[in-house]
Amino acid sequence: MTIMATLRLHTPMPSARPLVESRFATPATSMRITTSCEHGMEACELGFDVVEDDVWRHAWLSEPILEYRDFGHATVSTGIGDRLFQGRAAAQPEYVGGVIRSVTCQGYWDAFNDDYFDAAAAFPSTHGSSTTTGPILEAVILQLLSSAEIDLQYWTDPGVSHTPDEFDGQSGSQVVDSLLQEGGTDGNLYDLQFWPGPNDAIMVRLVARVAPDVAQYACDWVPDKNIVDLSYDPHQMYSHVAATYTPDGGSETTTDWQPALTDNSFYDQWGFRRLVKLSTGQKTATGAEQYRDTQQKILSMRQWGGTINVSSAYPLFYEAGDTPVETRTIRGGQWVIVRGLHDPGSDDPIPLLIQTCIYDATSDTAQLTVTRGMTRRDLQRRTNETVDAVRTNRNPLTGAPNA
Repeated sequence: MTIMATLRLHTPMPSARPLVESRFATPATSMRITTSCEHGMEACELGFDVVEDDVWRHAWLSEPILEYRDFGHATVSTGIGDRLFQGRAAAQPEYVGGVIRSVTCQGYWDAFNDDYFDAAAAFPSTHGSSTTTGPILEAVILQLLSSAEIDLQYWTDPGVSHTPDEFDGQSGSQVVDSLLQEGGTDGNLYDLQFWPGPNDAIMVRLVARVAPDVAQYACDWVPDKNIVDLSYDPHQMYSHVAATYTPDGGSETTTDWQPALTDNSFYDQWGFRRLVKLSTGQKTATGAEQYRDTQQKILSMRQWGGTINVSSAYPLFYEAGDTPVETRTIRGGQWVIVRGLHDPGSDDPIPLLIQTCIYDATSDTAQLTVTRGMTRRDLQRRTNETVDAVRTNRNPLTGAPNA
């Protein structure tokens, strides 16, 4: 499938003055777009060499980039206006003969590494008072990413109590990581996602990592690990979880076990008992206990995960029928059922979260990394991991070479 697309670069947000556009068509120009449950629009690579039948081929942008701004706003859209990616140019472009022919962009989650949170400026008269996760995250976004908008339709407050002063002077990424790793009072993990909005707006969603009643997609567990490769590690399962933390000005403390050590429900189901203490660093008791409870919910299950490689020969189907899904519409954060995957003693299918989707427009394929509830990785590590993976043509989650 050929996509006629346009790369539009701007000066950095919020001024976003348009620069000279570059038009291209796939598969003549390579385009790989990564979306994830953790960040929404994750990364986009345009114009990098590709491998076809074990032979490297140049797949540069057909028109050189005549104007470029580091950290400039970037939008990739089709000829009919559908936006495929929105983010910022956050890595060195590739020069060929003195002109730019390849560009790497990242989603606006990367901007949390640019500045530090000022609690008194965000909450002038209440920065020392208790509030909850949602308002603090909203304040961080509006303070550090002034051009972003909160998507109220998809904004759910995790509800954990904190004071803004707890995070004063921390980088945006530190604040976001700390709050999201705790999860919510409902015991679920939460994700902060950046998606394109109308008129080049940057829309931010805060959503619980909870499977819908009906997953978006389904596929068969074919006996070919190059297509569906799923596994779990029993070493990642624990019956009881505690957390160590250090309160501000205090010494390291350990929470109670969750559940209580007298609770044998895990043993009754799985036949073994394992305990783990998780380090949370500097946190309040409330934050550490919430983190413990969220992790216990995840670690008490078999953590199925792996990869699904989608192609015209092996498409995903809409869960409700046998209609194939258009590959480029698959997104990180959606859910898929692999027929035949279920827990012992149950016939209920296990919905798997698409943690990342790497869509390759050159081949019209997608590599999905799926998981039942993998813990988050922090944004600061993510910056280096994603850029390094782009440069070496690796999956940023697994480290495996991209096909």
